[in-house]
Amino acid sequence: MKILKKIFRFYIQASVHVALAVTSLVWITAKELHLNNNPNLLAFIFFASVSGYNFIKYSAISGLNHFRLSKSLRLIQVFSAVCGLATIYFALFLSKNTYLLLGVLIALTFFYAFPLYKQKNLRGITGLKLFFVALVWAGVTVLLPSISENRVLDQTIWLLFLRRFLFVIALTLPFEIRDLTNDDLALGTLPQRMGILTTKFIGVLLLVLVLWITKMISADKCFDFGISITTILLSGFIIFSKKNQTQYYASFWVEAVPIIWAGIIFLCEKI
Repeated sequence: MKILKKIFRFYIQASVHVALAVTSLVWITAKELHLNNNPNLLAFIFFASVSGYNFIKYSAISGLNHFRLSKSLRLIQVFSAVCGLATIYFALFLSKNTYLLLGVLIALTFFYAFPLYKQKNLRGITGLKLFFVALVWAGVTVLLPSISENRVLDQTIWLLFLRRFLFVIALTLPFEIRDLTNDDLALGTLPQRMGILTTKFIGVLLLVLVLWITKMISADKCFDFGISITTILLSGFIIFSKKNQTQYYASFWVEAVPIIWAGIIFLCEKI
């Protein structure tokens, strides 16, 4: 049992879970737009998500305590390095037209963690954190697979981008509520500015908009069913979010919503 707990803890702390969530959203986009689910692109996004998230989470700790890292952090560091090498390897198989967008997304991720000006990174700019995360996720999970398959960025793509942007904002709100007592007031997060109750209302409203956009662009019963169940599930997670959450409420259960969404679509198509 202890071994299973350690494996699960590593699975969460090493950002494998969040990487699966991001990759699931890419898979969903490809299915919805009838694109090829390029295994090289999926592998690239998975490994890039692991190394990118760990870079943001642990770079400061590694730099300040290089010789005093715990065994678990050292293992995560090695794992992240391996994933970084895998990212470079799979990047070699991507279409050339994706590199410009990748460059922009990588630059945004770098400056999210490191100072851009006056010793302040993008994360530290008041009110920007939530929208930055949603922008990058929407770019990676909608624009990147579309551009990779030479899909014209038409109205449908941009509506999907907007829908994903709103969905990721809603997905992030339980984390914002959880971190309310620890986040610096200078961040100006939504719960800090609007309060928990209003934040929950905004989250549910965003998911209503997600369903409304889906009605405009979707005619597939499996996707309609999948996103309906997903938004209901995420609405419940938002409504029951609180500052004192259980350890894995947000980091596992909320983060699993995109994976569940992909699973619903997969099962629906099989049935």
